[in-house]
Amino acid sequence: MGEKQKVNQTNIPKCPICGNPANKTNVHLIPWFIIKYYVTEAGGGARDKELSFSISSGHFTRMFAGRSVLPDKLEEFGDLHDLEKEQSNPYARDYLWCSKCEEKFSRLEAIFAVRFKEEKIRSMKNLPTHNNQDILIDTGFDNSIYQLFVQSIFWRCSVGKFDGFTLDPPIESKITENLREAFKQPDFLQLKAGDQVSLVHSFPLLTSFMYAKPDDDPTINYIMINKANSPYFIMAEKWLFQLFVKDVHTRSSQEWLYGLRTTIDASALYPKVHNTSHAILLTESVSNEFHKNRLDYIVVKKRQGILRDIRGAHKQVFGRKPSIHIEHYIYKQYLAHREAGNPEFQSFILAFLDLKKL
Repeated sequence: MGEKQKVNQTNIPKCPICGNPANKTNVHLIPWFIIKYYVTEAGGGARDKELSFSISSGHFTRMFAGRSVLPDKLEEFGDLHDLEKEQSNPYARDYLWCSKCEEKFSRLEAIFAVRFKEEKIRSMKNLPTHNNQDILIDTGFDNSIYQLFVQSIFWRCSVGKFDGFTLDPPIESKITENLREAFKQPDFLQLKAGDQVSLVHSFPLLTSFMYAKPDDDPTINYIMINKANSPYFIMAEKWLFQLFVKDVHTRSSQEWLYGLRTTIDASALYPKVHNTSHAILLTESVSNEFHKNRLDYIVVKKRQGILRDIRGAHKQVFGRKPSIHIEHYIYKQYLAHREAGNPEFQSFILAFLDLKKL
């Protein structure tokens, strides 16, 4: 059965960009070339070999495994409860836009991937700096294409509600208009880095690239998205994208961004990269500090979430909230079971059963 026949049998929406049936399945919300080494087994980058973990204070850590990951590999993570399994790929969706528009997204991705290839970034010397961070500006990469590419990532995450993220409706509408007008260009699929596209709305952007040694394990990195809007912020493997609504917001943002706000000082940096296709090359020390701050934040939020779940489960089982002593005892036992190699859900249950020891 052909794709067209399948589409006719499915009640799918119209593509928000061109109005054709949104017939494309398995579209990535964040470009695959950026995240593929992070979300795949051993960082191999192969499709259907996805192996990733969604960490949240609101639920147990959930694993997603592609259909080509072998059972022997999955057994390494123990007998996971259904609450610890992603039922669908968290980084992809079906029927958000059409196959023709997906080809045009792919063209934007291909241009960015070539112009900011990691090997090229590593080889650059004698670049201008800001707060001891190198600034790579590609004058051969037209800013309209660069803008559209970065905007499109936020738009895709918004329409796909990646981790619950949404752009404010007026911002999403403006980016939709940009995509609609640019994608009308007849030769879009032959677009080159130096070409221009129609761009109705521009936004202040800051794009950073974190330091990593060539032999570093790519799977230690994160994919995350902030719910705040000043700026909108996406961390995708080594890339950090910031989108501000207005220029003035680059001078007034109070978002910590795990130390990045202080490090790069957006108010002083933005005038240097305004209307350029750029990447701020973060130093090793700054990148390490960012990772540490992010990890510390996750640990704190995860602990808060577990304690909240302990209180909720105790009240549901015993009809009352636990005392501080009991709450801390259950939490201590939970950690002990985790250190013994048990999955989160099983550790949670065992920690409650340990109350019999008191």
